Parts: sequence; C-alpha cells; structure tokens
Amino acid sequence: MTFADWLIMVERSGVPVSGVDPNWLQHQFQMQQQPALVAHMIQTGQAPRMMTSGMGMGYGVPKRSGCSSPLIQVLVGILGFVGLVVGILYGIKYFADNKLGGLKTNTAVAPPNDTPQATKEVLIAKGLKPDAYYPYWPLVYDQQGMAATKEAITGKIKNYGDKEVTSVTVQFGLFSKAEEKIGTAKDEIANLGPGEIWDYKASVQGVNFDQCRIESITFK
Repeated sequence: MTFADWLIMVERSGVPVSGVDPNWLQHQFQMQQQPALVAHMIQTGQAPRMMTSGMGMGYGVPKRSGCSSPLIQVLVGILGFVGLVVGILYGIKYFADNKLGGLKTNTAVAPPNDTPQATKEVLIAKGLKPDAYYPYWPLVYDQQGMAATKEAITGKIKNYGDKEVTSVTVQFGLFSKAEEKIGTAKDEIANLGPGEIWDYKASVQGVNFDQCRIESITFK
C-alpha cells in the first residue's frame, strides 16, 4: 500500500487530512497504523497540526495586534512548546495503550516492516512471505483469488493464528468509474478456527458498481 492510498483510506473514515502535520502522517504510515485509528486521532484533536504563519510550534496562540512585547512573545513560545510536548507524550501513551493493552474488538495487528527474524521464520513456516504486509493479521485474505460479479464478491480468508476468532466480518467498498463510493458489500461468519479457511460471499445488493476494494476485516 502506498502512502497516497493510505491517506485516501484515512479520509474515507470521515476526516480530512488537510492541515495535519505531514511528518506526523508519514510517521503513522511507516508505523503501519490503521487508517481508522488515525482518523479518530485527527477527529479528537490528538494529531499535531501543520505549522502556519502566526502560530508557535503548531500549538501556540495566534499573534494579535498590541501583543508585540518580548515577554508576551516568550510566554507564547513557552506555551507552544509545552503544548507540543504534551501532545507528543499523549500520542506515545495512546499508542502504547492500544499496542500493549491487547486486541480490542474490531482491531487487527500486522507484522511491522522490521519483522524480527523469529517472526519471519514463523511466517515462512506458515507458507507466507516474511516481508509482506498483512493488515488484518492473523486473518489473511487471498487478494489474487477475489472475484466480483453483479451479485456478489467472493474469495477466501484464512486464520493463520493459533486461536479461534469470532464475529468475523469482511467489508468491501463499491465505487463508480469516477472513483465515487456508491455502496458497500459485506459478509460475516460466527467463528473461524486456527488454520481454517472461510469462503466468503459479500452480496452487492443490486448496486451497479464498476470497481470494488476491500475496506476492512474485523473480528474479536
């Protein structure tokens, strides 16, 4: 997935990325953060904003006429720096809580780009590419085997984990030739055990679409 595609997925979660610090966005992409989680951080004000004229460190107070005193400027600069530090610390805590606190409903973890050798060996043993990106780990879908008709989208999803997962749902976005989203298609299954393969069939419900893309695989 390219950075541009990842940004599109963030915006499709309902939050524009304009005005957000591009370096922060790039860092989230490199950390393989889920687009929906990044959209939530932007929506709740946790994402740092792009520095603009009249703002101190991206978090300061806009300059106003009559506030040109050096002391005022120093105070504004200090407040901006404190705001930046607090924002960074809060972001680190938020990431740590979600990363180390265990999987939550409707979330998934993917092996990072710098996958340790031990993990690579496990992936190889399972017949997977050790340096590939698996956004819905341990569930892996067969992208090449996906097929779409006017009635449904079909394919396979395998549980490569060691535990059973429940409430599994796969959802696709349906788009026109102009890349406008005109509907969704989804299928669900109650549970999927270790090593089991699910032949999903997501009904398009009569939507006359030209393109389809997988949007999410959620599970408990």
